[in-house]
Amino acid sequence: HRDWEEVRLLSHDAPWVRFIDEMLPNGWNVAVSVVYSYPGAKNQEWHADGRHLDRECDFEGCGAAPPYGICVFMPLIDLNYDVGFTQFFLKSHKTSKLIGFGEASHILNASYDGILNAGQSVLYDYRLLHRGMANNSADVVRPVLQFLYTAPSYRETKNYGTESLWA
Repeated sequence: HRDWEEVRLLSHDAPWVRFIDEMLPNGWNVAVSVVYSYPGAKNQEWHADGRHLDRECDFEGCGAAPPYGICVFMPLIDLNYDVGFTQFFLKSHKTSKLIGFGEASHILNASYDGILNAGQSVLYDYRLLHRGMANNSADVVRPVLQFLYTAPSYRETKNYGTESLWA
C-alpha cells in the first residue's frame, strides 16, 4: 500500500482541491482508481457515470442541481489520437435529456477532446456525458488516474468496487 501513498497525498493536496472545496462546500470524500484502455479498444458509447439525483435544468438551461460529484482525470502517459483520450460533451451535466445524443456535441460545437500530457488533468461534473476514444496504438496501454470527489452524503454503488487500496 506504500505505492499508493503519493497518490493519496495528491488526492488531498492537488492544485484542484481548492476548486473541489468550492464545489462541494460541505466536505467531500475521494475515491481513486486507474482506468486502462488497451491497444485495439474501440470508442466507448457516450455515457455519464453519475445520474441526476435532484432537479435538472429548464428549457433555457437554468436551474440544474449543484454537483454532488467532481471527477478528475489525470493521464499517466501523453494522450494523442493514436493512444486515445477522453472526449467530453460540454454542459451536458445539466440534464439527462441529452443521453443518447452524444454525437450532437460535434454539431453543437460542444465537444472537447481531452488530449493531455502526462500529469495534466481535466475536471468535470460527474453527470457530464463523455466517452473514451479508441486506442489505435499497436502496443501502448493508456492508463488514467481518476479521482472521484463526492459529497459526504453520496455513495457510489454502480461504477467501482468496494475494496480500498488504502485500507
